[in-house]
Amino acid sequence: MNKSKEDVPFSTFTVSGAVGNILFGLALTSAMIMFFIFSIFHFHEWDWLGCVLSLVFVIPLGIGIFILGASLLVFKQTVKLQKEGQTITGEIQESWKKEIIGRNGTKIEYYVKYSFTVMGKSYLFQQEVKEREYRMWGKGTSVNVKCLPDNPNFARIMT
Repeated sequence: MNKSKEDVPFSTFTVSGAVGNILFGLALTSAMIMFFIFSIFHFHEWDWLGCVLSLVFVIPLGIGIFILGASLLVFKQTVKLQKEGQTITGEIQESWKKEIIGRNGTKIEYYVKYSFTVMGKSYLFQQEVKEREYRMWGKGTSVNVKCLPDNPNFARIMT
């Protein structure tokens, strides 16, 4: 199970994250639909301008619909994980922190890589955690992991 951090999938399924993405997708999609309708009805005399504006808004509209669809899928899986997920024992494999320097100062993000086994198959994920958990969980620490029995690729450390 020696994989680099880049090869290990992130377990980032949270209801608040999914809801935020859904709202962003809805906002982008509805704004693009309004601009699309506006360009059709207000530029019908100028055929070339109406066509150009319509095409310009189709791309962001597609992106908005994609974000909305993906966010709804993640939200559905997150709710399913909370309702139907089974709790199993996992183990911390590695922990690290990442310093992000921005305009508003420095932010430190904390991560752990953890593994667990379901029906004889091993899984390895990484997940952002709070500083307190980062300090408590060293390599080899047992943690409770919640995963979907029918799809262990949807998993999250229980905190």
